[in-house]
Amino acid sequence: MRDEVKSDLISAINSTEKDGTYSDKTYEDIQALMDKLAALTPTPSPFDSQDFITDHWSTLYAQFGPRHTAGKSVAHDNMFHFVSWSKLPKLPFRNLDLRQEIHHETGDYNNVHLIQPIDGGIDCFYTVYGRYSVEAEFPQRYIVDFYRGQIRGQNGESDEEIRTAFGFEPDVDIDFDLKSPPLYSDIVYCDEDMRINYGSVGGKYILTRKENPWLSVTTSAERA
Repeated sequence: MRDEVKSDLISAINSTEKDGTYSDKTYEDIQALMDKLAALTPTPSPFDSQDFITDHWSTLYAQFGPRHTAGKSVAHDNMFHFVSWSKLPKLPFRNLDLRQEIHHETGDYNNVHLIQPIDGGIDCFYTVYGRYSVEAEFPQRYIVDFYRGQIRGQNGESDEEIRTAFGFEPDVDIDFDLKSPPLYSDIVYCDEDMRINYGSVGGKYILTRKENPWLSVTTSAERA
């Protein structure tokens, strides 16, 4: 039953229109299948399975609240001020992929954007660092506080090179403190390779595990 629902959900996610959007029927199918799969989760209490949630995840589907934001995790253009709570200027960038790294030992809950300037030329990580907590009373709910943003080159580029490539002024700090509003994300489904989250501001996300080295987490073993 669960495998069938999961297969139907993946098929629906892949059924985009030519412009990358979804028909009304496909969108409604995705919503219904997410709810149906959530009811079949093999991990009903992430609070008791935090080590199982721990991993490097890649986004398959993201919906940042409103219906029109729903789509596969594909390359798209965005604005820095939207993803930094206005700490960065109103400048565009191209988002190539969105990863998420969660670790139960360190408390990390980090969003890692793989980005480029609109015209290409340099590959960077834009990481929004967060810390999570979860309580037995609400065992699916990860309460998240995002506290830091950082842009760094994937190939050792200097801060000056990064600022120039994205059009930042020389005095713009690309490793900075930030304070997010109160946020939480309910892990309504998690198995050996898929996770579904429902966020506090209406976001819905489907992610898959990736066998990648940590991009933003330093584990205790690495610190030793």
